[in-house]
Amino acid sequence: PYTTLFRSIALLLLSLTRPANIPLFLILGIQYRALAATRHVLSPLVFSTLVLSLQHVSFFAFGGSNSLAT
Repeated sequence: PYTTLFRSIALLLLSLTRPANIPLFLILGIQYRALAATRHVLSPLVFSTLVLSLQHVSFFAFGGSNSLAT
């Protein structure tokens, strides 16, 4: 059920994003599969730190900004 939802949301986001961001979805899909495979191997602290770091990296990769003026 979650994979169908994940793929549906990914398809929706791919149709709404700028063409320059489409390769980033491929990278995020690879990261998702890699994290799902290592979820039970890593400690909860390491896993949550890794996920939080990747969240920030993907925010800035999609063009997010820290600036309050934008």
